[in-house]
Amino acid sequence: MKTKNIPNLFVLIIITLLVQIGSASTNDSVIKTFSNHELFFGLGNGASFEGDVFNVPNDVDGSPDLAINFGYNYNINNQWALGLHIYGFAKTFDYLVGDQFGNVYKINFTLDTYNTGAKLKYYFKRGKFQPYSFFVLSLASGSAKSDSGKISYSGFSTGGGFGALYQFTTHFGMSADGILSIGTAKWKQKPFINSSSNDFNPGLFTFLINVLFLWGK
Repeated sequence: MKTKNIPNLFVLIIITLLVQIGSASTNDSVIKTFSNHELFFGLGNGASFEGDVFNVPNDVDGSPDLAINFGYNYNINNQWALGLHIYGFAKTFDYLVGDQFGNVYKINFTLDTYNTGAKLKYYFKRGKFQPYSFFVLSLASGSAKSDSGKISYSGFSTGGGFGALYQFTTHFGMSADGILSIGTAKWKQKPFINSSSNDFNPGLFTFLINVLFLWGK
């Protein structure tokens, strides 16, 4: 996914949710109450705002191969929920690295990023179809690994998004989330000798499909 497509996709998600809110059936008698507890796991894809992972010429961007999302939500009442989450992505790529003798090597890297923190969630309606918005505040962390070693970064991120849960049964549901986050982070050391800085941008946009297990009243 290209970063320039992020605004169009985010607008599409919002429009889709508004249409669903207006067209969803009000006959939700099958599910009369909400569950207190939600455990979820999801997969998806997205785009990273980090265009220069190592801060060197001819760099690589941080857009993911695979995005992941898992955590727990506690429904306080009919509209509000608090949760804990981990979301992020993994990316594998080859990069050409030179040494002081002029030799060039192709090294395979795995870039992992994580946003671990808290979520405040607001439900627009309850029933079988449950659209919502949310705000997240996270510690950002990750690493780039290769056979030559590993470097790590840390920082923070914040953001939010929209989503919708469809509850098939009392204990099982699926949801779709669009998350937009921004933040700042730094590598613990410069990735390479010629790196211009140790900055890393943990901001991302990701779209996820989640499976939920629900329990408690």
